[in-house]
Formats: sequence, C-alpha cells, structure tokens
Amino acid sequence: MGETLGDVLRGHLYREIYGQGDMVLEYLPDYERQVEAVTEGMDCGKLKRIYVCGCGDSYYAGEAAREAFYRYADIDVVPAEAYEFVAYEHRRLEKEDLVIGVSVSGKVGTSLNCLERAREKQVRTLGLNNCRGSAIWSIADAVVDIHIPTPEEGPVPQTCHYLANLAALFLLALRLGVKKRHISQEEYEAAMRDIRYNLGVMRENAAGLDETVKRIAKQAVNSSLYVVTGHGVNLATARFAVAKLHEAACQGHIVQETEEWAHEERQMTGKDTFTFVLASGAGAVRAAKILDIIDSFGSHGIAVAGFGEQRELKAEYRLEVKMADNEAFSPMSLKLPMELFAYHISELTGVCPFHFDDTVQTKAIEKLIYKENR
Repeated sequence: MGETLGDVLRGHLYREIYGQGDMVLEYLPDYERQVEAVTEGMDCGKLKRIYVCGCGDSYYAGEAAREAFYRYADIDVVPAEAYEFVAYEHRRLEKEDLVIGVSVSGKVGTSLNCLERAREKQVRTLGLNNCRGSAIWSIADAVVDIHIPTPEEGPVPQTCHYLANLAALFLLALRLGVKKRHISQEEYEAAMRDIRYNLGVMRENAAGLDETVKRIAKQAVNSSLYVVTGHGVNLATARFAVAKLHEAACQGHIVQETEEWAHEERQMTGKDTFTFVLASGAGAVRAAKILDIIDSFGSHGIAVAGFGEQRELKAEYRLEVKMADNEAFSPMSLKLPMELFAYHISELTGVCPFHFDDTVQTKAIEKLIYKENR
C-alpha cells in the first residue's frame, strides 16, 4: 500500500514539531527588525489597551501573550475571538487602543473584519501574517510577516506558525516596554535570552519526549476521553493542545481551566480517561492537587511541566521540557509534548489531518471560513 495523503501531511507535521524552534530562532532577528519598524513613531505612552483578534490558534496566541504584555509593557491585552470582536467587543474601542489581527493566511474573513471595524473608529491596526500580499496587507496599518514555509500538499496542524506568532507578540511586548521605559535595555536583553533559550532547546525536548509520548498514545488511543487542563497563559496552551487533536486526529476532546476541572470534568473522569495537566507556573500547586485526585480515582494523570518543577507530582507520566524560568514565555515550550501526542494519535488511527481527503468537507469549510463571513 502506497503513501496516503494523510501520511504525507503527518510527515510534514512531525518534521515541523522537531524543527520549529530552529526555524523561528533563525527568523527571530528579522522579527525584531520588523517589530521595531512598526513601533517607530507609535506614541506608546498613550497606548491604553491592545486587542489581539483571531480564530483558532491565532486567538490562542493572543491569550498566551497576555502576561508578556502586562509584565514587560504594563499594557492590558484583551484576547478576542474574531467573531466576538466583530459582533460585540469593537463597541468598546477607543482611539488610544491598538487592534492586532492575527491571520496566517491573511484571508480569514472575521479576522479581516476586526481590522476594518477598528479602522472605522480610527484605531491603529497591526496584522500578523504569513502570506505577503494577502488581503490583510491592504487593510492593516502595518503587518509583521512571519514567513514560515507552508507545505504544498495541503494543510498541516500548525505548530511553527503558532510559535512564530507567539515570538512576534512577545517581541512586540518587549519593544513597547522599552519605548514606554517600563523596562530597561538590560531587561529586554535578559528576556530575549529566555526566548532564544526556549527556541534553542525545542529539538532536544522533542527527541527526549518522543518515545514516552508515543507510549502514552498507544495506551490512550482507544480511550473514550482525553482532557487537557491549564491555567494562566497556559490555558491557551491547553486549548491549542486540544485543537491539535481535533486537527491531526479529527477527534473531539475537552479542554478546561485547572480549577474548573475540580468542579466539572472530575465527574467524567473514569479509569480509561487520560488527563493532561499543564502543571507549571503560579498554578502548579493547585495542578498538583488535581493530579492527586486523578491518581486516587485510579485514572491516568499526565503532568506536563518544566524540567525539575514540582518533583512531588503524583502522575502516571511526567512530560518535562527544558525551558527558561519565565512563565510569560512558557507557552512556547509546554505545547510541544501535546503536539507530539496529537501526531502519534493521528498516526495510530490513520485519520487524514483535517479530513483533507474528504473534498466535500474541505470545500464546505473553505467556503464558511474564507467567503461567507466577508
């Protein structure tokens, strides 16, 4: 039997999981230059609030970047799902705000509509994009081009594009912080070292985790339910993780905030449930208690954390990543074990990512996302 379209797309996904850190690290100086250029002339002292608008991964990137903007630039960020912004949030816009539209393709209708709503109110706009010359370039006041290569054979669950968007947003937070004099140049450089470190160890992290994640996937592939919990900026990572399972394996599973698991999903946790707990940062102690409960149920608890964090975690498996001791940038790293899990589940089930081999579904979704909402 020859290689299927699903095999081809999975192959791209696997290589991207391993190579994403190297690629974004290579492009990082260019992102720095672009961010410096788009903030030139911006009156950062008057900047009141930033809306980061997008759909799917692009929306999660805004959620994951909140802490960086707050910590390094003292600016509140409102992550906005694009349709919600168009229907509701745009009514709160003020001229001192900034609206960032994140769209890898540059042609997602609702994301473009966000920028148009902002321009109608004379609010400054910025795009994050991967397709130079796409529609977003004619709508946004300025665009940062992440220029990540895209496979020709079809869509691959995004890992590198998401990482690049995170990096660009982190760089914007740092640059605004310097311009506002909220952080010094030395603090900027220290933060940049953390970002470079996280990118530089991603291949090593992937290689170190791969066999363990594959073993978990083989054990979990016939499970009735996977749950991923997270808190703070890594609630976005949990959402991203479940999105990769949706895209790569076309399976529906649950994402929940760490504390809310105790109120809701614990009722659904059986002996064949696999619960991934992102047990890092300020909420790690609470996450540890959740893992204790999962263990007492005789269920499968998997801890995802920084290397050496929370040694006492009671988990069936520990997926530890090397990363800088900086929670603001941890979404870059904690997503990687979950990407590997989505890949291995897809490989075991043989499902084509995005059901891209189903032309009826593909055409219907393309129409819904790119045409009907414009």
